[in-house]
Amino acid sequence: MINSLSEQLPLKTIGIVLTDDYYTYLGIASLFEDGKCFMFPLNGEYNSCQISASEDIIIIIDGRVLIQGVWKGFKALMQHYPHARRIWLTRRDIGKLYPHGCDRDPDIDPDLAKPVFIEHF
Repeated sequence: MINSLSEQLPLKTIGIVLTDDYYTYLGIASLFEDGKCFMFPLNGEYNSCQISASEDIIIIIDGRVLIQGVWKGFKALMQHYPHARRIWLTRRDIGKLYPHGCDRDPDIDPDLAKPVFIEHF
């Protein structure tokens, strides 16, 4: 049973940036004024952030994971936070690759109007 006090308190948004690029992380972290933001490396070798499963979590994934092929960190985050919202950062050098089942907004980048979805990683 959820107590009435916790029902009244708004959840803070927690950001987890899956990247090996510290400057990408810093730029995204600066957008989280009210919440917290953590960097999580692609190889998954980071476990010091304490995030409750009941918090509002956004996982921001550096699209370079698709070309580097290092999936350990991605799989760990998907296992620990399956309810989290996910945002894939795209880059022109990566192209039109998205994971299978990924929703995307073609209005954000009309040049990526015909994406390629990958199923196995």
